[in-house]
Amino acid sequence: MSNTYLLVRMSGMEKDLRDFLSKYPNEPHSIHREGGHVSFQILIDEDLVGAARRFGDLKVIYNATEVGRARQSQVGKGNRFKGGEIPIGLGLRR
Repeated sequence: MSNTYLLVRMSGMEKDLRDFLSKYPNEPHSIHREGGHVSFQILIDEDLVGAARRFGDLKVIYNATEVGRARQSQVGKGNRFKGGEIPIGLGLRR
């Protein structure tokens, strides 16, 4: 596995997508059903993109690994509880 995760939207016939989820267990979100057609969003390893396309249409929404790494810049550094003091109130972004 590549350890790069993508948020994707899968669409296709319900039976085919159920087969995909049976083979590659996952927790789909934002499920939409219309007739026998289903679409949902899932987080999958980049290495599964080819396999997923055999079960239905797939559209990459974004690279969740890159987004997560970029957001780490917003996380504070150091030990905010150093010295035993517990901060009170709203945090400040500096």
